[in-house]
Amino acid sequence: MNSSVVAVRYAKAFLEYVAWMGREAQVCDEVCAILDSPDSISEKQPGPEISRLVSLLLESGREDILKYVLRDFVSLYYQKMKIKTGVLKTAVPIPSLTQRMIDLASDATGCDVKLRTEIDPDIVGGFVLTLDGVRLDASVSRQIDLIRRDLVLKNKKKV
Repeated sequence: MNSSVVAVRYAKAFLEYVAWMGREAQVCDEVCAILDSPDSISEKQPGPEISRLVSLLLESGREDILKYVLRDFVSLYYQKMKIKTGVLKTAVPIPSLTQRMIDLASDATGCDVKLRTEIDPDIVGGFVLTLDGVRLDASVSRQIDLIRRDLVLKNKKKV
């Protein structure tokens, strides 16, 4: 059987288990911390739910899909709780823009929105917002590229 199908099945079962335990949000936070920094698992002992999942995968000989099970778990949890995730890239840190984008995206989608911010000086200014596979590029570098393309097309020569 395809390992991604198996990982989704384990993730669904794990989500049902932690929902039954009433610890979905806490376990999701732990899983996100593990996925963001895999080395942190050695520093901080994972909760009993995650330990039980790891034991189950080890007993089944499926330890190789642990990362996929955890990613699918987070994805299923976000889907269940109507949480959209995205990335906001800016040239410099702009906390007020981040909150404004979260508010706008929440209003537009009717869901809670979690944005990860990234700093990318190559975009010069503006921002690039990616939310659920949709990209809104309002960067200065993109505008410069569009102007350059227009000039090339109009003049039929390289600028």
